[in-house]
Amino acid sequence: MKTLLPIFLLLFSVMSIAQDTLRLSLPETFTRAIANAIDLQVAESRIRENQYLIQRLQNQLQPQLFLNGTLPNLSRAIELRPLPDGRDAFVNRSTMNNGVSLSLFYQFAATGGTFTASSQLNRLDIFATEQFDYNKTYFFTPIAVGFNQPLFQFNELKWQRERYSLINAELTAREAVVREEVLLQAVQFYNRAYQAQIDVTLAQNNITETNALYDIRSRQAAIAKVQRVEILRLESEQQSNAIEYEQAVLDLEAALLELKDFLLLERDVNILLEEPPNVADALIDPDFAVRMATENQFIQAQNTLRLAEAEAEIERTNMDNGLEMSIDVSLGLNTTDDQLSQLYTDLLDRQTAAITLSVPLTGGKQRQLNRDIAAEQLMRERLGITQELTDISREVLTSIQSFNLLVKRIELERQNQAVSSKIYELVRQQFTLSKKSIIDLNIARAEQEQAFRQYYSTLLAAIEQYYRLRQLCLYDFVEGKALVE
Repeated sequence: MKTLLPIFLLLFSVMSIAQDTLRLSLPETFTRAIANAIDLQVAESRIRENQYLIQRLQNQLQPQLFLNGTLPNLSRAIELRPLPDGRDAFVNRSTMNNGVSLSLFYQFAATGGTFTASSQLNRLDIFATEQFDYNKTYFFTPIAVGFNQPLFQFNELKWQRERYSLINAELTAREAVVREEVLLQAVQFYNRAYQAQIDVTLAQNNITETNALYDIRSRQAAIAKVQRVEILRLESEQQSNAIEYEQAVLDLEAALLELKDFLLLERDVNILLEEPPNVADALIDPDFAVRMATENQFIQAQNTLRLAEAEAEIERTNMDNGLEMSIDVSLGLNTTDDQLSQLYTDLLDRQTAAITLSVPLTGGKQRQLNRDIAAEQLMRERLGITQELTDISREVLTSIQSFNLLVKRIELERQNQAVSSKIYELVRQQFTLSKKSIIDLNIARAEQEQAFRQYYSTLLAAIEQYYRLRQLCLYDFVEGKALVE
């Protein structure tokens, strides 16, 4: 083993022979993950559902027009009826009632009041019986308007309109959070599979290198330049390498299976993962990151909704003083006649006005307790938001410190990798000249493998930490833009 720079060439060439090999980079993994993420589809569905709720509420605030009819209402029964002399008697009565009406209903979101307008035509037929002669009567209301306004009550309609708007803002921002969670999951699956791919490559490289060393020592043993013990050690290494390779292949298959299922890929497709991009150029200012994490659109929308719901409950309990009062006014014209053509003559005006009032004489203590409970809930929400913002800022600062340290270690691990490769090359040259033992060579090879693994482990950890920071801050520090507009 002269160097680990071409360490992937063997694996790449073997896997490239397969026709169904898919070369997959981390950006391509992101694209596939976003396109197939069920969590993201659920988040988008919730946004659409809430938008439908908003549209439904807006539609309810539009004038509603209804056509009602009774065609016909037949009745034939013995009924208890008052007689002209003041007595009650059971009489046989047969009637048919037909009616049609057109009504308009409109609700004011600002006040919670309702406006109504209607027009109505009814016809009553009393069929001939022993007690009654046949009679036909029309009742006509060409126009009637009314207005009802509750007083001293919480306006639920206005609050629902505001609440749906706040929920929509929160859900829209939450979609970006879910998207970042999907990207972070993609990074984690990709990292595990890529590390397993590295282990397979190293195991394959160990097999090739040990076989080459075995051939060298076998030729030297033939001319009595080495002891038999080193041949035995190399034979033992060959057996160990074969087992390690089999285990590395199993681990890679398991990691790739997780990645395929996550990306909704066919399980029989071969995947070759490309080296992930370096994030060492991402510059993250701690103060700026904390501000993005505590003031991004999702945090703002979430906290605004929580406080608005608690404050609405305060307003609801404050207005619930038990006093109920409403104003009901109705104006219109109506008439009745036995001839349809005469209904527009001699119209009579109709006015009704009522003020209803209900004053409770008990229950004041319970209503006060409801107000106290709402006040405590609002206080807890404010305290909880303050504590959560503190926790978020601390988590961001800790994550940035970890990320910056990993970025520094990437270059150091790269240098260590280069140095360990040179050391191994020198020891290997001395080994071929019988100046170093197999033990010395194995130590140098183990150090080289450890440096190689450590470099990629640090690189993958930095990438995962970067996307965790993106999720916390909802900010792309590479492109320099917020992830939620």
